[in-house]
Amino acid sequence: MSGNSTQNQEGFRFISRVSLALFVLCSAAQVVLRILSLHAEANLTKALLMPLLLFYVLSQIFRHGGEKSAAFCATGALVLHCLGDIILELRGEVVFVAGLAAFLVGHIFYLTYIIRKLGELRFPENTVWVLSGLIAIGLALALTSGEGKMIFPVAVYSLALMSYVAAGIAGLLKSNRTKKSGMGLPRGAKSAFCYILFGGILFIISDALIALGAFRGLTFPYKGAVVMGTYLLAEFLLASGVWKMSLFRNTTEK
Repeated sequence: MSGNSTQNQEGFRFISRVSLALFVLCSAAQVVLRILSLHAEANLTKALLMPLLLFYVLSQIFRHGGEKSAAFCATGALVLHCLGDIILELRGEVVFVAGLAAFLVGHIFYLTYIIRKLGELRFPENTVWVLSGLIAIGLALALTSGEGKMIFPVAVYSLALMSYVAAGIAGLLKSNRTKKSGMGLPRGAKSAFCYILFGGILFIISDALIALGAFRGLTFPYKGAVVMGTYLLAEFLLASGVWKMSLFRNTTEK
C-alpha cells in the first residue's frame, strides 16, 4: 500500500510540475503576443490556460491529501472561467453579460469554499464584509458611468471580487487574533489568505481595466498585456490559496 501511495504522490508531483511549467510558459506567451499586438495568435492558445492551471491545482490537492470539496470548487471555478475567456472574445453587450455571468458563477464556487474555511468571525473581522459591499457599489457606479441597465450586473460582479479581498483581510485578522490561543485557523492559514487577498486585488485591477474600456473607451499602450498579465497572476494566486486551504483540517473556534 505504501508503495502505491508513493507512486501516486510521485505521479501527482510530476503532473503538478509539468502543468505549472506549461501554464507559466503559455502565460508568458500570452503577455508577449499582446505586447506585439498579435491578438489573434494569443487568442488561439487562451483556452489552454485555465485547464493547465486546473491540472496543477488538482494534482497539488491530491498529492498533499487535501479536501475533495476543494477539488470540486476549483474545477467548477476554472471550467467556468475558461468558458468566460472564450465568450468574452466575442463582441456585443449580451455576450459581455454572458461572459460576466460565467466568471461570476466561477467566483461563487471559489467563495463558497473560502468562506467556509474562514469559520466563525468576530469583530472587527465581520465589519470587513460591510465595507466591501459599499466599495463594490462605488466601483459599479464609477466603472459604468451610471449606465442604468449595467449597474446591477456590474455591482454584483464587483461584490464577488471584493469578497475575495474581504475574505483575505478577515482571514489575516483572524489568524493574528487566534495565533496565541492555538485555536481557530491553523498554522499556514496566513499565507493562504494572503494569496486570496492579492489574487482578489489583481482580479479587480484586471477587470476594472476591461470595464473602463467597455464603458468609457479607456485605452493605453499595451493595455491587453497588462489586463492579461494581472488576470493570469490573479487566477494563479486564487487557485494556490484554495489548494493550500484544502490542507486545513479544523478552522472553527471552540
